[in-house]
Amino acid sequence: MAKKIPRKKKSSSKKEKAKVPDMKKRQYATIALGGGVALLVLFVLGMLYANSVEVSENSPAPVKFFKGINNAIFQKNNEVAAVVNDETITMEELDTLYDRLPEDSKQFTTKSDVLESLIDERVLLQEAEKRGYTVSEEEVDQTLNRILELNSLTVEQYSGMLESVGSSLEEARNYYRKSLMLNKLLNETVYSRVQVTAIEIRDYYLETVKPVSNATYEEAYDLINETLTADQQSELFFEYLDEVKNNSNIIIFYKEE
Repeated sequence: MAKKIPRKKKSSSKKEKAKVPDMKKRQYATIALGGGVALLVLFVLGMLYANSVEVSENSPAPVKFFKGINNAIFQKNNEVAAVVNDETITMEELDTLYDRLPEDSKQFTTKSDVLESLIDERVLLQEAEKRGYTVSEEEVDQTLNRILELNSLTVEQYSGMLESVGSSLEEARNYYRKSLMLNKLLNETVYSRVQVTAIEIRDYYLETVKPVSNATYEEAYDLINETLTADQQSELFFEYLDEVKNNSNIIIFYKEE
C-alpha cells in the first residue's frame, strides 16, 4: 500500500499566501468547465490562477487597450466577454461553459473564474500556433480511441454521453486537438526544464517526510520525486503563463454582477 508523502511547507509573503485560495478555485474551475465532458485541454492547463485587474487606457500588460481592434467590438461589447489579441471570447461561449458546471461548484466558482481560464487557454494556444505547432486528425483519432478504450465505450455511447451534457463528439475532438497542441508547447517550454536532483529528494525526505513518517528513504523516493516534479512543473508553468500573458493584449469586457 502506497504511503502518503507530506508536502513540504514553504515560507511565503502575505501576497503569495493570498493567491492560494484563488489558485485552488482556478484549479476546480479549470477541471470542471466541461461538466461531464472529458476536457483534456483543461487537465493539461492544471491550476490556473486569476489576477484581479481593472481595464483602463493606462493599464499595463496583460490587460490594456490596443490599436487595430474593430469598432464593432466596442459597439457590441455586451456580446463579447473578452478580446485576446485578435481573438474574441463571446458571452455565449462563457455562458455555455459556466452553465455546464455542476450546481454545487457554482457556489465557489464565478463566471470571472471561468473567463480567466478561457483567456489563459487562448493565449497559450496562440503562442503554440506562433511557434508552428500543428495537430493532425490522426493524432486526434488516436486520443479519442484511447479515451474510448480506457472507459470501455463505443463511439455511439460516448456521443450519447456528450449529448446528454449539451456537448457533441465534434466539440470533444476540438478539445483533444487543443490538448495535444498545448502538450507540444508545454513539453518544450516548461516540462523539459524540470529537473529534480538526488540532493533535493534527500533533503525533502530528511526535513519533511522522516519527522512524521516511518517510511524509509527508499520507500519514499519515488513519491518524493513525483511531488517535487509536480511542484516544479507548477511553478514553471505559472512563470511561463505570466510571461505569455504579459506579452499579450487583453481586454476584459465582462463584469461580475
